[in-house]
Amino acid sequence: MGTGQQLQTGLTYFNERVFNYNNDLCLADRFYKPGSSTMESITLFVMQQMYNASWTFVFIGNYYTQIGKWMAVPSFTYMFADSGRLKGFRFDFGLKLYGGAKHKYAAQNGLSHTMDHKDSVILRLRYEF
Repeated sequence: MGTGQQLQTGLTYFNERVFNYNNDLCLADRFYKPGSSTMESITLFVMQQMYNASWTFVFIGNYYTQIGKWMAVPSFTYMFADSGRLKGFRFDFGLKLYGGAKHKYAAQNGLSHTMDHKDSVILRLRYEF
């Protein structure tokens, strides 16, 4: 299935700090916990090519440790054969999922749940030169 292709992975830890922080500064839309001058996130990337690279699985996910929000995007790409009318076309399909930040925590700290209800399906036909 993997046909000798190596699994590609990446795990990234990100920490952002506001040095001149004061309580009047609003950082909630940047995934900061209210009252905190730092933000942390962990990002995971996984890619595996299959069946002589005609199929590719890609997973990208983020988790914001201080507020408990996450995003996950598993997707598949089909690459059409390099000969014929569809040469260079790629078809992507997958899901975009959001979640986290318990309702009680969000209500107490004024965090929004707008992204929790925006799960979606990805369908895309693209052309690569």
